[in-house]
Amino acid sequence: MAIPSSYMQHTFPPEIWFQVLQPSTLTHRDFQNVSLSCSFLQEVTRPILFRSLTFRPPCESDRRASTYDQESTDFSQRLSFLTSDAIVPWVREVRIIWFRPEHSNSDKSRQAYANLVAKLSCFERVAKLHAEQFTFDSSHLQALAECPFLKHLNLVKCPINHTRHVQPPSAQCAVVDLTFRDGASLDGKWWSSFVSPTSTRTITATNYQPSLQLVDILASGPIMSQLKSLTLCCTSPRSPQFLEALLRCPVLETLRFVGEDYYVSFATQKGALRSDIVPHLKSVRAGTDYFASYFCGRHLTEIEATGEIDGDIAFVNFVSELHDHYPQLTSLSLHASRIHPDALLLPLRKFAQLEHLSVGYQRLTKEDGNEIRAQLLGISLPPNLQTLQIGDYETSNGAHAEPMLDSALETHLKERYPSVRKVLITGSSTVFRYN
Repeated sequence: MAIPSSYMQHTFPPEIWFQVLQPSTLTHRDFQNVSLSCSFLQEVTRPILFRSLTFRPPCESDRRASTYDQESTDFSQRLSFLTSDAIVPWVREVRIIWFRPEHSNSDKSRQAYANLVAKLSCFERVAKLHAEQFTFDSSHLQALAECPFLKHLNLVKCPINHTRHVQPPSAQCAVVDLTFRDGASLDGKWWSSFVSPTSTRTITATNYQPSLQLVDILASGPIMSQLKSLTLCCTSPRSPQFLEALLRCPVLETLRFVGEDYYVSFATQKGALRSDIVPHLKSVRAGTDYFASYFCGRHLTEIEATGEIDGDIAFVNFVSELHDHYPQLTSLSLHASRIHPDALLLPLRKFAQLEHLSVGYQRLTKEDGNEIRAQLLGISLPPNLQTLQIGDYETSNGAHAEPMLDSALETHLKERYPSVRKVLITGSSTVFRYN
């Protein structure tokens, strides 16, 4: 079926995009991410499966009071079409990306977005909702909890307004992946509407208050028979409430603590985690002091140690201690300062099964990078090594870096270590990058 070129233009304003999954009846291979007009959608006679709808506000240049009311009216009309029977049965993902209230003086626009969330229950087969900077009230949460196929709920910087006293629905979502990040939070009574003891596999709460609420609910709730990954903020790993919560997560494999102060008050306390608590734990993100005591005896394969390791002696001792307790590591992430380049490569010598190594080092100079590069030519690397990153992560994305290709090292890696996919060494500029 040919697609008229006129319909490929951006006839929708920038707050709406469609991601269209190409069904077998279509032959146009570029028909994946295009902006379509309502007229085209109404003229199409063959079925099109709308997998994802994304609602965004107009860009900054379009937020003029003289045009915004008209845009809001148009948006309301489009919203009615998008929530019609012709669209909603096919939608599997909804993304709502709002902006802060001070960016707009339009009550119509706010109301249109509120109507959108209120109509979420129309999207009966929505499996994923991602929302940013959108204020939810209890009726919105109730609409979400009544989506029977909702599997992934990701709220970023989304405050929850509980002024409207709506009781949580009796039916529970079977959410598999639940994320509350950067200011998003729920009060206690709503957690149970989205956390399923038999379905939820991943929970992420990167704020202090939601983390406390989550620990309380887990500690007093049923066994979380499917929960594999748990991320919390500033929670005491030694508190009785937290240990009780972990006891109800028997198959947990990944445990991550975020925030900078959670490990400071407890680093001096000793004693390993009881062996009957999370016996299948494989991956941990925590403060450096915990790995020599709290997680001893565990068969950890992935470690991310937060907190800066200062000086050669401290770094060598820490890496040696990790090897004593976790010789089977396949992934290691550390942060260091004032370390000689030779010491930075110590994990490569210690851990024979290592596949991924990241060492955050903000003071890496070009001379340090050159020395590391030279040493990589002369040492034996773990046979299954895939990625190696050393340096300042803020420049590792290449935004401020000028890659320099080292043909000798590239040839060396390709010939002797075909598993290597990425080597990235950064300082004030990238001194070596190989993909």
